Amino acid sequence: MELLQRDDPRRQWRSFRRNAAFVCKTLFLAAAITGIWYFMWLRGWHFPKDELEIQIGQNTTGQFTIYGIFIAWIIYGSKQKYDATITAVMMRDKKTYLRFRDERQPIMLHLMVGMLSVPSLVMVMLTVYRHAITGIVSVFSFAMAIVGFWFIIALLENPTKSAWVDERTPASWKTANVDKFFGLGKNTPLPSPDSKFWDQ
Repeated sequence: MELLQRDDPRRQWRSFRRNAAFVCKTLFLAAAITGIWYFMWLRGWHFPKDELEIQIGQNTTGQFTIYGIFIAWIIYGSKQKYDATITAVMMRDKKTYLRFRDERQPIMLHLMVGMLSVPSLVMVMLTVYRHAITGIVSVFSFAMAIVGFWFIIALLENPTKSAWVDERTPASWKTANVDKFFGLGKNTPLPSPDSKFWDQ
């Protein structure tokens, strides 16, 4: 299989399409969320006006602080896995590649991201905006950031979807049985320290 290099027009076009799709999906979903907010705004669905200071000073600020720290931690961990997978492919380290190939973020972490994202977005959408343009800019910007985080985390936690990684990964690595390779299972003894297994 031909490996496309960085300056190859085909690789550049492929990269452009992939990144354009990411941007378009993010903008589309952010626009859809903004449309929902506008529907709510026209009908006066928002927090009480006399509690705006409490909402911004206590609830929203605290929620955003927790959300920002948590998302940064998730992206940092996912990026480390992404880098480790790419290094494993370049160094022909099958053991490390299989260590990360099927690993995904625990479902609990995905739920936690959702449990923080949705309330944060709701708080932005239910803030009292006197003018539509202020609400549109605020809701769209925050929705775009949240959706972008979701897409980035999904990409980083599954590096095998990268065309660069896929082209350079031996076919046998893609179909290898992880449990069999690492000797997992109740009736499968672990290889000894001097076994050739660790040199694979």
